Amino acid sequence: MKTVTFQLIGKYIDQIKSSSKVAEYRLIAEYNTKRLCYLSDKKDLKSDEMYVTHEKEIWRIKKDLTQVQFFNGYRKGRKELICELKAIDIKDNPEGDTPGVSLFVLSLGRIVSEKNF
Repeated sequence: MKTVTFQLIGKYIDQIKSSSKVAEYRLIAEYNTKRLCYLSDKKDLKSDEMYVTHEKEIWRIKKDLTQVQFFNGYRKGRKELICELKAIDIKDNPEGDTPGVSLFVLSLGRIVSEKNF
């Protein structure tokens, strides 16, 4: 199992725990792209595969990520959740907040473990 980790504001980690939040959105930026994608050659891409272009490089979404860990802050006793990661998609402005912005959409499954709630 491969896990990717993200920092999350307390109210959002609580929403995930209560199952009212079933997806996490991350801006397509260099930091997130390197965590969620592999550097790839265009010839290696399949027609149905999602990818991101970043400074003339092609990044293919990682298919081997199976879990996502969220934590709130760096203090001892922080809230932590590990959830199944069903899928990673790329959507243009999925919530209608900012026109022209593309985001990674992490579809969350069941909670695997929780700590300090």
